[in-house]
Order: sequence, then C-alpha cells, then structure tokens
Amino acid sequence: RGWTVVIGNEAGDLDSVASALGYAWLRSHTSRKTIAYITTPREDFFLREENLHALGLAEIDQPYEELYYSGDSMPSQVSKFALVDHNVLHPKYATPTARVVAVIDHHTDEGQYKDTADSRIIEMVGSCLCLPTSSLRIFYFIEKSHEGN
Repeated sequence: RGWTVVIGNEAGDLDSVASALGYAWLRSHTSRKTIAYITTPREDFFLREENLHALGLAEIDQPYEELYYSGDSMPSQVSKFALVDHNVLHPKYATPTARVVAVIDHHTDEGQYKDTADSRIIEMVGSCLCLPTSSLRIFYFIEKSHEGN
C-alpha cells in the first residue's frame, strides 16, 4: 500500500528503461516507496540486448529476478503511477482509483495530470533520461552538502 509504480513507454527501449529505473531510484531515496515497471514482457526482454548490456554495467546481473515486468501481476492496491518517456497513462492501468503523481517526458505534452502530478517535467530534449539525471544531480548535491554539516 502506498507504492508508486514508475512506467516507461511501451517501446521499452533503453531510454525508457533507464529513465524508469533512475526515476524510481530517485523517488525511493526521497522517502517514497517506488518501483520501476519494465513495459517489455519478461519473456521478450532478451530481445532488448542494449537493455541487458546496460543493466549488466549497472550491476543488475539477474534482471529477470530483480525487475518488475509487463505481464507480472500488478497488485490491486497500486493506484499511483509516475510516467517517464511518455505522458499519458495506458488505458489498461487507468482504473477509477489510478492517480498519476509524476510525469517526466521529452515528447509533445498531452496536457494531462496537471492537477495530480507533483512532479511534471516535460522538456523537448534528445533523451528522457537526461531529465531524471538532472534531478539526481541536484539530489546528490543536496545530500553531499548535508553530510558536511
């Protein structure tokens, strides 16, 4: 209960997967229970060799055991979503209780969730990953400055 699921776009490319993992990590380290959701079905993930390579570099050596994939059962109590690399919640997750609490994207703004998203960053940049990475740099700087006090 109280978890936020970070969902990348349906393509499941490296930009989307890395953005979902990065933003989930960032939210989870700011005292929010968060998990990334990989939109590629578990049985098809091997087709995304670039994702497997990048995850290996990030020391996620057992991605089939360590990550949450499309097709894995979504707990019924999950109602909060953060969207990365797209800005409209897929209809299969849009239940009456679903609430989009963050949108981090680099595509054309569809103008949704302005009343519910506490973080809403939509900038026309080359890669969505640079948006949570910028937030991560700020978070890291703040953490380091607190360690010195």
